[in-house]
This record gives sequence, C-alpha cells and structure tokens, in this order.
Amino acid sequence: MLQDTLEKELKEWRESRNRMHAAATEVRVKTFSSHAENRRVKVNGQEVVVVSRAKRPG
Repeated sequence: MLQDTLEKELKEWRESRNRMHAAATEVRVKTFSSHAENRRVKVNGQEVVVVSRAKRPG
C-alpha cells in the first residue's frame, strides 16, 4: 500500500520534472535562435550553437 503510493508520487514527480525541463529547454532554444549572429559549428561530432565570439586581447 505505502509502496504503491510512493511509486505513484515518484511517477508524478518525474513527469512534472520532465515538463519543467522541456519548458526550460524551449525557452533556451528561443533565446539563442533569436540571436542575430547565431551560427552552428561541430564540436566532437555534436552540433553546437555559438552565441558570441570570445573576446581576444588586442
């Protein structure tokens, strides 16, 4: 009985956590994709969005 309740609570917690993670990811993607200079480069076989260039000492 107690185990069933705990399993149900754990399942609900995981689902809500996944929804929050998906929403946060969507916000990040929108933020980066609205950036004027976004460009994609491959790093170790993964595609990465470069948001801004590193400042180099003059």
